[in-house]
Amino acid sequence: MNINAAIALHAYGTSSGVSRAWDTRGRGRAERPTVHNLDRSALAKASYVPITSEKIRAAGDSVKKLAAAIGGTVTSDNSPWDILVRGTKIGIEVKRFEEGRKHLKATIHSGANVRGEGSQGSKERKVEFADKNGMKHMFLVVHDMHDPKNENWYIRRVGDKGDPRSDPKDPRTGWSYNTRTMTPVGSSPAAIRRLIR
Repeated sequence: MNINAAIALHAYGTSSGVSRAWDTRGRGRAERPTVHNLDRSALAKASYVPITSEKIRAAGDSVKKLAAAIGGTVTSDNSPWDILVRGTKIGIEVKRFEEGRKHLKATIHSGANVRGEGSQGSKERKVEFADKNGMKHMFLVVHDMHDPKNENWYIRRVGDKGDPRSDPKDPRTGWSYNTRTMTPVGSSPAAIRRLIR
């Protein structure tokens, strides 16, 4: 018996254990199922959530409520950031989760993800604005109303790894977060003021 076989027998116990562990499908794992005739259009229609004027109005109310609580300025519709604080030193993107929402994840989308390679998305517009105006910090704030009896606000710094505007102590720097990885501030947005210095 050669040395490799002896090591394998020691690791897996028997020769049948060795053959199962090193089979052709990848070390004993079951073969991955292949998906044939997947109707992506039907899946997209099933998960589509329409944006109504009522939802747009509610999102605007969340932005105004936060801006009033922290002393920020609400920007125009075509601005990359929803709220600016201390001139253009702090930028805040506000997301609102409506009643019944199941996936509590907020994302600032890249143009490459949304419209294809080379197009400019929300993320690129925000970074360009931040670079041009000397922005110090960038934040994502979520107004969570998915359970109307339990209103919550969450905050998180955003930015690419190595960007001085992102949190250098945060190993999970990025542009997409579930609320469980964000800082909860309770039902009043006033507490956000001390977190955006």
